[in-house]
Amino acid sequence: MKSSQRRKVMVIGLDGATWRLLDDWIEKNELPTLDEIARCGVKGNLKTTIPPITPVAWASFVTGKNPGKHGVFGFESSEGLMTYSSSIKSLKMWDILSYYGLRSCILYVPMTYPVEPINGVMISDPLFTPEVKDIKKLVFPPSLIHKYLILRRLIKDIFYGSRVKDKVIYTSTHKQEVYDAIIRETEAKIIVAKELIKHSNFNFFFIHFIRTDSIQHRFWNDKNIILRFYKFLDLKIKELINLFGQKGGETYIFIVSDHGFHQAPKYIFNVNTYIKYLLEPQAASKQLVAKIFSLADYIRILLKKKLGINPDQFLVKPYKFFKNIEPKTIAEFMGGYFITLKNDFSNDLKRKIIDELRVLKGPDHKRVLFLVCEKEKIYWGKYLDNAPDIILVPNVKYQLSAKPSNRIFTRIHEPLLPGTHTSAPALKGIFLGMGPGVKSGHKIENEVNIWDIAPTILHILGLPIPQDMDGKVLNEIFDSNSPIVNEKIRYVKVDVAKIKLKQRLRTIKKSP
Repeated sequence: MKSSQRRKVMVIGLDGATWRLLDDWIEKNELPTLDEIARCGVKGNLKTTIPPITPVAWASFVTGKNPGKHGVFGFESSEGLMTYSSSIKSLKMWDILSYYGLRSCILYVPMTYPVEPINGVMISDPLFTPEVKDIKKLVFPPSLIHKYLILRRLIKDIFYGSRVKDKVIYTSTHKQEVYDAIIRETEAKIIVAKELIKHSNFNFFFIHFIRTDSIQHRFWNDKNIILRFYKFLDLKIKELINLFGQKGGETYIFIVSDHGFHQAPKYIFNVNTYIKYLLEPQAASKQLVAKIFSLADYIRILLKKKLGINPDQFLVKPYKFFKNIEPKTIAEFMGGYFITLKNDFSNDLKRKIIDELRVLKGPDHKRVLFLVCEKEKIYWGKYLDNAPDIILVPNVKYQLSAKPSNRIFTRIHEPLLPGTHTSAPALKGIFLGMGPGVKSGHKIENEVNIWDIAPTILHILGLPIPQDMDGKVLNEIFDSNSPIVNEKIRYVKVDVAKIKLKQRLRTIKKSP
């Protein structure tokens, strides 16, 4: 047996986890499991996508590619539709693993609805699914729901009870009620994970926890309640790692987050208002379409469509400012990242906007924007045309808004949520790794790119890497005498049609 055939990988995704919190808690011995992994393995920053939001970042994580190659740029597509698994226009890690006969277990990962046929198990995340009753779209194989009584009960509770939980988590004024709802849901997810590990063997196990993000959104100003949840998770992570390791083989553990986190901003920067004053009124009214895509889009959808809450009691509706701004343009309390221009918008005017935005200072006499650039500077690939034209990342005290206003800047007196991930600090997530031949107690000097992890996992498992992946194998995390470092990295041109055909055959085979 080849050494790679004895290897297996577990990935634990902690949505929104940040060293800004975890470093202090690890130093105080509050999180012994994470501390052990850092001491016995490698630790570093994870450079995430722009924008640093869940669907974009995890799509890059599972494909090993930048958004220009997988086609996901936000919570919605360019047509205004919610992004789902079919929105990722690229093979994912588990597609490749399945093709080569390796088994995967993919649990609660964003952008997995509807679930896809894989060699193994896939359960979608309830927060990122519409309210559906067809279990075949939520769980693969569908027979799993009937196989174990405990799974049938818990999976149904996770999905069909999630609407009530989401409403409590995002609207309740009682901290303990919110915390209890988060714990109940997370506990159920972990029990399902343990049952699957006990009864099956997997080469790749990926479990994602969304509520680290939720609790930080709600309680960023109360670090004690956030710590309580992380301590609970730290214990459960240890249990999952031990259980996975007991099944034999050489186990590699990676703990990652899709983005960082920070406090809510102090000021709103009204982008359209500023551009109006930059350009001639005639040019503005005829040529400009500035559309800010933001987390607020998703919050509105969450409140209204999924939880049955009228968002207008919290959020401000947009109204017409320029004649050609689309009615769907939304500007609420959370920052956006994009400006989309009409096709006939001149390069000179675009350059003027970029140059002025780069030097703009706000009420605090500091620069408003951390990054202003054209899409070609950070994206590349088949779906580049779907990307917005100008990319904006604000500094931490600012959020971007497309809401029409007679002011360029507006003071935020009381944010809807005290925690967010819309500005520069959110561009850094966490990365931890541990396993045979992985360096011990090593702090990674350079940032790990979020799309480096997929090719690294494929290489650990002895598989070739698709030529069009953007990520690189993280050889620097391994000791120089590790077999993984000395094994040749193989790159192949992937036959996508062949892999998709195998997936369809798997669907037919698994259908009742």
